Amino acid sequence: MTVSNSTLPAITGCGAAAVLNAPTGATTISLTNGLILAGQRCRIDVYVTSSTAGAYTNTIPPTNITNDENRLPVNSLSANLTVGNIGNLSMAVVKGFDPLTVFGGSASTMSVQLINPNNVALTGIAFTDNMPAGMILANPLNFNVGTCGGALAGTPGAGSFSFSGGSLPPASDCTLTLSATMTVNGNLTNTILANAVTTDQGVSNPDPAQASLTNLPGASVSKFFSPNPIAAGSYSLLTITIRNTGNIALTGMGLLDDLPGQLPAGLIVASAPAAVNNCGGTLSAVGGTQIIRLTGGSLGASSSCTIVVPVTGSVSGSYRNLIPVGALITDQSATNNGPAEDTLVITSDPNGGGGRPRRAGAGPDDPADNTAASSTVIPLTGFAPGIETKLDGLARPAYAATGLTLEIPVIKVNTSIAGIQRNKAGWDVSWLQDQVGWLDGTAYPTWKGNSVLTGHVVNADGGAGVFSRLKYLGVGEYIFLYNAGYRYTYKVVSNELVQPDDSTVMRHEEKAYLTLVTCDRYDERTGTYLRLVAVRAVLVEVRAAK
Repeated sequence: MTVSNSTLPAITGCGAAAVLNAPTGATTISLTNGLILAGQRCRIDVYVTSSTAGAYTNTIPPTNITNDENRLPVNSLSANLTVGNIGNLSMAVVKGFDPLTVFGGSASTMSVQLINPNNVALTGIAFTDNMPAGMILANPLNFNVGTCGGALAGTPGAGSFSFSGGSLPPASDCTLTLSATMTVNGNLTNTILANAVTTDQGVSNPDPAQASLTNLPGASVSKFFSPNPIAAGSYSLLTITIRNTGNIALTGMGLLDDLPGQLPAGLIVASAPAAVNNCGGTLSAVGGTQIIRLTGGSLGASSSCTIVVPVTGSVSGSYRNLIPVGALITDQSATNNGPAEDTLVITSDPNGGGGRPRRAGAGPDDPADNTAASSTVIPLTGFAPGIETKLDGLARPAYAATGLTLEIPVIKVNTSIAGIQRNKAGWDVSWLQDQVGWLDGTAYPTWKGNSVLTGHVVNADGGAGVFSRLKYLGVGEYIFLYNAGYRYTYKVVSNELVQPDDSTVMRHEEKAYLTLVTCDRYDERTGTYLRLVAVRAVLVEVRAAK
């Protein structure tokens, strides 16, 4: 390992008389005549290189440090560097659809397999998939990052999605899955271009990955719950969509949906608000029953219609609602060739704060999902400014995709929201990067209660984080949250500095509130942040997103 000539060495805050000796090609560097004032920091930046791949440890023992005050560190100062032959490193991407053929615009599961054949770990894996015109994300999205880590971001009906923050150990692979559909008949090919996948190590995919999906004329049925999850006793709107991509109108449409569960542990039609039928004919959806039935409906060629029914439940759990293949009947013998399903999660939190994505394998009464927020330690959301902080990619936690997007125009924030699972030590927000994290255990965003969102003020690379300007957000400004085709508008009611252990940040609210939190006032002496910025905003409007 030698000093590189790519960038000149530099010293900052080391005194006007300090001299840095770091010639290109040297294997040692030295600083003389340095001066560090009380409470200040001396920084030395030297770029190094190596022509030999391998793992290197650079160590400064205490005996190599001298000063007039004879003050020495207790331990050696060490840093590790892994040098890889990036020119010979690459990764593979494999894309697929299941099924390969759908009818009437029903959904297919898209899979993206990421393969790391190298003997070094890959971190910061990211890409954007721009689907061809006529191919869109389905509703529900069914985002699943598997063992890839990171987060998927996209909204139903959009023609693209992105993945960021993934990681792969050496000689391993992982698979992302999501639901996609088509709005046109025919065959479309979806391609992730060569070198579209990026990593922290500079490794990319030399070859494109592509897969084709065929949509044939016919009828299809799809469904989704919104909002999801809900608190026990509240309601969710079940939207059933019937599509006809053929050139012949459908008449005599009939459809039966049996809500899941054995009462009292099950879903029932809520008594309010009233169900809405846009498919013609007669809709039967009586409050307190588990039957939703359409008879005598009609649908024009190349069109779609919706049925919206409020559903509720009193027992916490996950309820999978399925309309099977062949459930749709018509005079023209057109039917749905694929099932329609979605799962509604009901939590036991009476304040609505329990509505949140559940951990894989968690049961309805998992105590980790019902932890009181009042006993928390608020996570710190910033690294040392101006300094790159190395993170252990192998210890990276898996964040849950929520399908939520946060926008704060006045401070130029527009990013996805990831779910941060709470463990015994609290919430690990180290890997949020430019995402915002929802703290599991607080109210699910858009629902009644206090939804706590956190983001970095300084990222691990030492640069500005997504909430770097949060402290400048004024009272009366607006925050927008997007979910399932709706825009939720929140108005800022306070912006204040609080102590890092101030539990009032997490306090419950009867109305729907957002609390945005980040760090402030970095103390170089202790290497910690002394205050938190806490912005509180109340929900003032909900409308369909344009």
